[in-house]
Amino acid sequence: MKYLIISLLLICCLGLYANDFNRLSFTQENLTFRLGKKIWKVDGDYWFTNATDKPVTQKMYFPIPEDTYIMPAEEIELKLKKPLKGQSCKMLSVSEKGFWFEVTLPAKTIAVCNIKYQQKLLGWVAKYVLLTANSWGSPLEYAKYTLIMPSSFKAAKLSHRNAKVKQKWNKLYYTWEYTNYQPKTDFEVEFKY
Repeated sequence: MKYLIISLLLICCLGLYANDFNRLSFTQENLTFRLGKKIWKVDGDYWFTNATDKPVTQKMYFPIPEDTYIMPAEEIELKLKKPLKGQSCKMLSVSEKGFWFEVTLPAKTIAVCNIKYQQKLLGWVAKYVLLTANSWGSPLEYAKYTLIMPSSFKAAKLSHRNAKVKQKWNKLYYTWEYTNYQPKTDFEVEFKY
């Protein structure tokens, strides 16, 4: 009996270990947030890599903050940018708190998945979940976040500090760039107009 339990544990551990080699890596993200009166738009590019010698299909959950002041996401779009043969990205299911999607990549390929959505705001705070990037087990090689809002708005509070800020026409652009990045907090902006 003892040997049976040890054998089962060993098989489970080897299965988990082998499964780790058959999954995609999430290596980069470039996100643009657009803040308007009562609207929050997200447009993100996400880099996924299959470094294995075999095709990999992986299901992923994309959380979207929703509460009393932030309505569920609308107009969700999901597509690959310049897909190679055998690459795909498709929506599986959507709920008020996010959606499941699936990415398929042939061996030794990289794909950029673009995700867009918007949310109605009933208050003065907009949010985006960054912390799930840490669940991939390694830092993002590169991350860039750009917040665009009318120059008549004021960012009362930003979750991320040290932004490069510039004004162009009637818009304010806040930009953050990171390498070897592991988020310590979600992205949040408290604003006034």
